Amino acid sequence: MANGLDKPVLYLDIDGTLLRFPANMIREEAEAFWKKYPHGGPANGVADFIIWAMTHFEVRWLTCWTGIGTLDDLQVQQLSDILKVSRFRLASIVNPDHHDCTTKTTGIDFNRDWVWVEDELSAHEFYYLKGRGCLDRFYYTDSSKNPNALIITKHHLAKRYNLVL
Repeated sequence: MANGLDKPVLYLDIDGTLLRFPANMIREEAEAFWKKYPHGGPANGVADFIIWAMTHFEVRWLTCWTGIGTLDDLQVQQLSDILKVSRFRLASIVNPDHHDCTTKTTGIDFNRDWVWVEDELSAHEFYYLKGRGCLDRFYYTDSSKNPNALIITKHHLAKRYNLVL
């Protein structure tokens, strides 16, 4: 892949995907978790995933954290601190044009090769992707239910695109 335009696009969610929440923790563990991570905690392997993804894909946010454009400075700092990823790297990821938080598929460029890493899909989004014959491009990655979900997704993406882990 010679330049960014040759790379497939990887649309990436934040909450529940990169940031995990204490979905299945007992009360005492959940309370300790929230004290340590008031904005959510890092998914296992998240820093490695982001660096790896930015090497092999054109990464774009597909998240309700932002509208069209980039994360604001406070959001970048919060994510950088939690995920242990450089602010510069995170700030370089933008949201796609025409992104609508209620229907994230509005932000997908269907003219490019793409994949979407996300922890939930609305019924509308599911049927929209299915109707376009591209449901296989959606990678269910719920790091709250499975802290290793991002690592598993990385392996699936590497296999799909024949990439080195």
